[in-house]
This record gives sequence, structure tokens and C-alpha cells, in this order.
Amino acid sequence: MTTPAVSFEVFPPRTVGAAFKLWDAAQALAPLAPRFFSVTYGAGGTTRDLTHDSAHVLHRTS
Repeated sequence: MTTPAVSFEVFPPRTVGAAFKLWDAAQALAPLAPRFFSVTYGAGGTTRDLTHDSAHVLHRTS
């Protein structure tokens, strides 16, 4: 029997407090061994910098 692959998609945080919550959530989800986290872009790429920053932090810490 194969093990299902798990991944998570998140929105980029808009505040420092939300960034800490995102990191806490990623740590809480780590025992599920996700293959990856996906950080979505806002409409028209409005959150591009936040998306890149969030993806970088998730990559380093997970």
C-alpha cells in the first residue's frame, strides 16, 4: 500500500504577527511530512514580495 502525499497551500502573511502564525502552523504541520508548501500570489501579483519571502522562510525551516 502506498503512502499518500501531503502538501499545503498558504496565503502570504500581511503582518509580522501573521508571519509568526504561519511559521507556527508550518511547525505544527511538520509531523505530517508534507512534500511541499505552496505560497499563493495575490491578484495581479500584489503580494509577490510577501510570497517570495514566505516561501523562502518555509523552505529554510521545514
